[in-house]
Amino acid sequence: GVGLELPKLDEANLSTLASNEVSKTTKIVLFSALVDSTDSRGVFKSMSPKLPPIGVLSMASTLKANGYTNVEFIDIDCEKRSFDEIAKDLACDPPGLIGVSIYTNMYFSTRERIAGLKRYLPDTPIVTGGPHAILEGLRIIQETEADFVCTGEGEFFIVELLEALSGRKEFITIKGLIYRDENNKIVENDPRDLQDDLDVFPMPNYDLTKRYLHDYRPVPILFKN
Repeated sequence: GVGLELPKLDEANLSTLASNEVSKTTKIVLFSALVDSTDSRGVFKSMSPKLPPIGVLSMASTLKANGYTNVEFIDIDCEKRSFDEIAKDLACDPPGLIGVSIYTNMYFSTRERIAGLKRYLPDTPIVTGGPHAILEGLRIIQETEADFVCTGEGEFFIVELLEALSGRKEFITIKGLIYRDENNKIVENDPRDLQDDLDVFPMPNYDLTKRYLHDYRPVPILFKN
């Protein structure tokens, strides 16, 4: 990989980024974009379409297919709980990994929310991904408290990251990963190729969205005779 001020890496020590060894039953929490009522949609938020995040739910399906049985999805945009309440609830039973999507127009509010998660869950590793991470992965690792950034498609990436957190894989071998090593130096691995064949991705796990069923709004379609 390409590194910034790269020291000689001791890969065994990188497992200390996880508070506990990750197993197949470790809780994994996946967030949709960490938006709030002051995001860039403003007064149009209530009129905007709201759909389940297909990419995040596809990652959940990949995790399930690989034996990770304790996956939780939280859609901040649909939650009745405040963000602090959600973070406090998670702190009562800390997950082994938190995944957060980042969109460019919501970057600054998401950065604040990641810092908020770290206040309550300082030992839980946080990985970010999504469109903004593909464009500005280095900036995210420099400016936020995220531990890892995925700069490509996350469906297979997240399984490799969990293997590394459990000590079964070396972080430096994960394509598309940006992270800080045990000396707090930024490491940027080789990029991950984008998939041309969408059939390699599993169907999204919509079972995780059942509690938000009445919060989603379809995209309006206009017809003209």
